Amino acid sequence: MSTYTLSVVQLCPDAYAASADAIAEASGYGPGNLSVRLGHADGSTWWGCHAWWIPEVLAAAVNPPDEIPGTADILQHVITSVVYTEGMSDAELSEVALQHWLSALSASGLTVVEPAE
Repeated sequence: MSTYTLSVVQLCPDAYAASADAIAEASGYGPGNLSVRLGHADGSTWWGCHAWWIPEVLAAAVNPPDEIPGTADILQHVITSVVYTEGMSDAELSEVALQHWLSALSASGLTVVEPAE
């Protein structure tokens, strides 16, 4: 069983993704957290990620460092979806992560943009 009890999906419009990543990196996470390119139903580009967190990390993300100018303005554009996973087996966690990711994308009108081959 994992010590991480939260499945977290974050989604961000392209215009704010670099700044959101910079905030995460300044907070000790990353670089390149928002690494999955997504397409919105309206044609815009978004970026997303999935991670396993503990409640303390979620609290830090909700209350980022004050020394980063404009943090609140940037983070208001980041969609954060959280599913509580304590007590699940590794097999259950894998399924929850996949379903959580797909559900968050669907709810936001997003799909993964496959790289050109």
